Formats: sequence, structure tokens, C-alpha cells
Amino acid sequence: MSTLATKNEEKYLKLTKWPLLGAIFFSEPFLFIAYNLLPFLLQEKLHASAFQISLLITLRPVVSLFSFYWSANLTQKQHELRANLITAEILSTLPFLLFFFFDNIWYMLFSAGMYTLFYRAGTPALMEILRINLPKVLREKFFSHRLIIGYLEGIFISSIIGFFLDRKLFHHHGWKILLLGSALLRILGILLQKKIPVKGFPQNDKITFEKKLSWSNILVPWKEGIALLKRRKDFARFQWGFMASGFGIMFILPAIPLFKKYAHLSYLDLALSLALFKGTGFVLFSPLWRRGLNRLPLPLLSSIVFFIAGIFPFCLSLSYYYTSAFFLAYFLYGIAQGGSSLVWHLSGPIFAAEEESSQYSRINVLVIAVRGMIAPLLGGFLCDRINPLFVFILGSLFCLSGSVIMLMPYIQKLREKNSST
Repeated sequence: MSTLATKNEEKYLKLTKWPLLGAIFFSEPFLFIAYNLLPFLLQEKLHASAFQISLLITLRPVVSLFSFYWSANLTQKQHELRANLITAEILSTLPFLLFFFFDNIWYMLFSAGMYTLFYRAGTPALMEILRINLPKVLREKFFSHRLIIGYLEGIFISSIIGFFLDRKLFHHHGWKILLLGSALLRILGILLQKKIPVKGFPQNDKITFEKKLSWSNILVPWKEGIALLKRRKDFARFQWGFMASGFGIMFILPAIPLFKKYAHLSYLDLALSLALFKGTGFVLFSPLWRRGLNRLPLPLLSSIVFFIAGIFPFCLSLSYYYTSAFFLAYFLYGIAQGGSSLVWHLSGPIFAAEEESSQYSRINVLVIAVRGMIAPLLGGFLCDRINPLFVFILGSLFCLSGSVIMLMPYIQKLREKNSST
């Protein structure tokens, strides 16, 4: 029986692994341009204002609020998991296919918002597919490897993209050609996921773009989320800690694009910082985070991640005086992001255990939206009224407070132990 179960696990691992690896391989060029380079491209190529850049940064988390509703009915319709994932990812890419024919900053902001909305919307379905198809150990190992492969490809792709952009090999429309080509590649990778099976459900469910949500049940997902947080105090504490640390990172984002001008960075320098240094930190430490996930309680591991994230803004503040601090900052950010990505994506299945996990992952998406409504705009406002240095220091304190929140159960136990003795 155990041999049969092992063969079954290997079968689903193979049928799940290769489509998802193919999807990330074809998506990485698009993800690097559409997410990492976009604020800088809009500022230089389309002459975006500071307000428009702040709006772009704010849009990314805020539209996650609508992503929350996209997957709200997965609990009742698990047979739609694969269709939900593929449809969301296609919709996240489609607007960029039309951007080649436009020179409009507002259309680009719309496209960026659509990308984030549907990219986040597909996350609960992806994590639930992994929970159903793979056992815990294989799930965490595969997801970690998938992230590492994406970052390794990003390091290689970023240097090529940066080289082309600096030398203007495609003249005025060069960046549009890169964006269009990468979007087409991503669509190809997304379609590979049609082959993913889902244990216990029919394999011929059709892809549909129809998602119904009536005004009568618009508050239902919120009520379910609040009920879940009340029922699971440990999960609620995790969300408060992640909220504080994530708030700190979002808080400093409006100030970061200024460093291209202040530090006199080329696109190649910028690409290497965002991909090589951050990617190296991510790749080197991701295996350690994965091992830590198996050996340490999730709150303790999260506390370590948030502490390293808190050092990132502090190092950025030193970039005013030492350019090398900018590269060190992104190396540390890569380390923290490796742990954060693993914790954020897998926290739903971990807290859910044998329960259906999309309701937990959906709360993760919602929290991003809530903090995104406040943090970037507040950070941009303080950056204008005071200075970026103040924003970086305050952002660092937010991240460190998230680390402390995660440690509270252990601090409380230590106090109880000392008082009893």
C-alpha cells in the first residue's frame, strides 16, 4: 500500500511540477520588466510624475482587495481550481499585449493594476492545487525550487535587458518590443498549466472568464475572514506580524526610484542590483529557509525573516553616502524575500493542515490590500514633507516591530517560566 501511495505521489509531482516550472520559465522576463523595472521605465520613457509613480506603487497592493473576491468561492467549487489559476494569469497579462500601440501613462497604470489584481487572484488556487496534489515535504521543496529557478533565470535575463535598454538598440520603441515579446512568452507558459491534474476532481473542467459576485453576498468573504481570524488566534497573530513588516517595506517604496538619479545608476547597474544582488541573496538562502520551515515553528522563522527585512531600509539610507550600500541592501532584501515568499505562500496550507487552504491564502491577499491603501501614500507624503532618510528609518522600525510581534508567544512563555521559578 505504501509503495502504491509513493508511486501515486510521484505521478502527481511529475504532472504538477513540469507545467508549473515551464510557466515560471516563460514568465520570468515579463515579471522582471512589468514589476521590477516598470517604475523606472515610466519615469524615464513616459515622463511619469512623482504622483503617478506613487499611484503605481499604491495600485499594486490595493487592487489585491478585488483579488480577494476572485477566489472567494473556491471553497465551494474546488473543481474550478485549474481554470481559476489559468484564467487569472491570462487576464493579468492581456493588457500589456495592447500597450505597444499606446504612449499613454494612464493606460500603463491600468495595465499594471490589472497585472497585480489577477496575479494575486490566482495565488489561492495555485497553493490549493499544491496542497491537494503534493504532500507537505514535497510541496515545500518544490515551491522553494520553483522560486530559485525563477530568480536564477532573472539574474541572466536582467543583464540582457539592462544591456539593451542602456544602448537603446531598439531606439524609442525598444522597451515596448521587450515588453510585448515577454508578454507573449508568458501567455505560452500559462497555457502549459492546462495539463495540471487536481486529485479527486474531473480533469476536463473548462476555462471560463465568468466570475459572478452579487451585491447580496459581497460582505460574505469579509465575514468568513473575520470569523477565521477569531477562531484561529495563532493565524491572527501571524497576520499582525506580517502586516507590520509588509507595511514597512511598502512604506519605503516611493523613495526607492529616486536612487537611480542620486546614485547615477545605469539600467544595467539597476538590473544587476534588482536581479543579481537580490537574486543571489534569494538563491543562496532559500534552501536554508526551506530547511528552517521544517525545523522551526512558523512564527519563529517569520520573526527572523522580518528582522532581516528591517535591515534593508537602514542600508538604503546609507546609500546617500556609499553606493555599495545600495547593493548590500538588495542582497539582504533578497535573503529576506526568499524567506518571506516561502512563508507567505505556504502559510495557508501550513495553518490549514487538513482543512481547505484557500480561505487562509485569501486572507493573506486581503492583508496586502489593506496595508497597501495606507503605506505607500503615507511614505510618499513623508518623503516630500520631511526626507527619504526619515522614511527609511521609520520603515525599518515597522519591519522590526513585525519581528517582535512574531516573538510574543515565546516572550510570554519565558516570562511565565521566570515567574514560576
